[in-house]
Amino acid sequence: MSVLFPQFPELIPEVRALIWEATFSDDAALYYHNMNWFDHQVEPLSWPSDVPKESLVHSLQPPSIEVPVPTAYRVCREARSLVERWINKNKFEWYYRANTKNHVLIRTFDADRDLLYVGPYQWNSFIRHLSNSDDSEQRARVTHAMASIKRLALSALVAYYDLSMVVNFLPWTKNLETIYVIWDEVPQNYIERNSVVDLREPVQRRWEIASYPKLKDTVHIHHPKSNGSQGVFEDGVLEEWLDDMDDRFMTTEVDPAIMDEDGEQLRFPRINVTVKDVPSWC
Repeated sequence: MSVLFPQFPELIPEVRALIWEATFSDDAALYYHNMNWFDHQVEPLSWPSDVPKESLVHSLQPPSIEVPVPTAYRVCREARSLVERWINKNKFEWYYRANTKNHVLIRTFDADRDLLYVGPYQWNSFIRHLSNSDDSEQRARVTHAMASIKRLALSALVAYYDLSMVVNFLPWTKNLETIYVIWDEVPQNYIERNSVVDLREPVQRRWEIASYPKLKDTVHIHHPKSNGSQGVFEDGVLEEWLDDMDDRFMTTEVDPAIMDEDGEQLRFPRINVTVKDVPSWC
């Protein structure tokens, strides 16, 4: 800092602290749906009475997301102490990722601001929760889990080609506030230190919203391959994709519960985004 800003050491400590803290970041992030997320949403009373609740929930790593470690952590003692205070204040934790043999900073998934992302190859298993809920106890679990979703992110592949299934699913998400449609590249497994890291692990690599495409922008529907390879991209103008989706929505049978008071549009906004992979260490 003193190389780029020679007067920095001469500033009073309070001002230096504000400058360092301006480099700390923990925005909303995506969490890739997995069974670990589902099990942690289950209402305790709905667990089978003969199975200890602690053995089912508390032994599992809570759904967690990496927090990018600020560059300031490795600059000087003063900066590191401020980062450590920030970590403690926000109850972040250090986590050792065994398959990549490195420590990362993590925090628990926050349903109030983070996005629950359901990938194209997990969509069917995700909605299978609903069809596998015939008995009352299982149905209570599923109802509670789905009602916990406030911010749902879907790939454009699912939102566009499985529109009717999405519409049929939405009545379960009684507390949904926003639905996000991800265009261009979608989160996938990745390789770090010659080891494949499954995107669906309890502690996940960090993905954030990168941009909000404009209607006239050219965007892509990503068709990733199930083995995690890149797949193909189908391009088109966002406005044209959305017009086509809206036309098909108008001819789809819709539960009134997901519509606004006038019954003309969804009761929650649909936001179009692109996302980006964020490194563990800034």
